[in-house]
Amino acid sequence: MTSESRHFIGMKEILGIEYECPTCHARIYYAIEKVPIHQPFICNGCRTAVLDDSDGIYMEQLVKTIKHLQSRGEELDSFRIQIAGETP
Repeated sequence: MTSESRHFIGMKEILGIEYECPTCHARIYYAIEKVPIHQPFICNGCRTAVLDDSDGIYMEQLVKTIKHLQSRGEELDSFRIQIAGETP
C-alpha cells in the first residue's frame, strides 16, 4: 500500500521569503511585510543581483498578492495552498 502525505499552508502562515544567492550562496530572509518592493533583489554579501527585472516584477506581484490575501481575514481561512514536504 502506498502512503501519500500532503502538506498545506494557509495564507496567514506565510511569514517571509528566503532566497539563496547563486554566486556566494548566502541566504537572505525577509519577513513578508519587509520584502523590498520597487527595489532590486541584491545579495547583501556579494552585491549580486539575484533576480533580473522581469523576475523582480513577478516577485513584487506575488508579495502584494500574499499581503492582500492575508488582509482578507476570516473570509479566506479555508483557502490553503499545497507545498512539497519531506516524506518521513
